[in-house]
Amino acid sequence: MDATAPFTCPTALGDDGTLTLRPCGDIDLEAHAALTRAQLALRPGLRGVHLDFDAVPFMDTTALRFLSSLHARCTAFALPLHITGLRPQHRRMLSLSDYRLPTSPTSPTTTA
Repeated sequence: MDATAPFTCPTALGDDGTLTLRPCGDIDLEAHAALTRAQLALRPGLRGVHLDFDAVPFMDTTALRFLSSLHARCTAFALPLHITGLRPQHRRMLSLSDYRLPTSPTSPTTTA
């Protein structure tokens, strides 16, 4: 990822009704507005949400706030949340902050 490229978080609705969020770039304070806008695509009637971290080289505590907010919205709409593409830096940040990835019967999380 080009260090000068702006952070984006495109969303795509799959044929199966799953909404995919693909953040691209570092998740830091400057990414907050784009992440907030991406969450607005969640709505009742979706089959689930897939959060793909493949294009996120670095994240700070902004990602923790985003994950908490996204999980709350998924729970409110009874949508399963699947998280993929976590890198070692992401896992370390989650571990150091003692953050537990959201899991519940209505919102299973995978991190493969």
